[in-house]
Amino acid sequence: MMQILGLTDTDAGEFFDERATMFERHYKRLSAMPTMTRHKLTAALNAARQEYPNNEGMKDELQHSFDILEPFHCDVFMCLGACAGVHNQRHLAAHNGFLGGR
Repeated sequence: MMQILGLTDTDAGEFFDERATMFERHYKRLSAMPTMTRHKLTAALNAARQEYPNNEGMKDELQHSFDILEPFHCDVFMCLGACAGVHNQRHLAAHNGFLGGR
């Protein structure tokens, strides 16, 4: 897959080295945390958007952060074991990425 995308091992290493910083920036922008449910993450987005009623650029940045983080958040009952396959792997990767694990 990396070959198809024109990426090298160095590119992948740089992404993994920087992912904690990236996720932290997006969580901070929304005043959110990795442990939030999808519902609470959505509420954080809505609250943050209300702080910038006339700033469409900032609203776009907030939405961008939400769009990056949202796939890694699930409802509590799902996180307790109902998730399967790819979602579980993505969810774990998101938390490891935010915490700086590899």
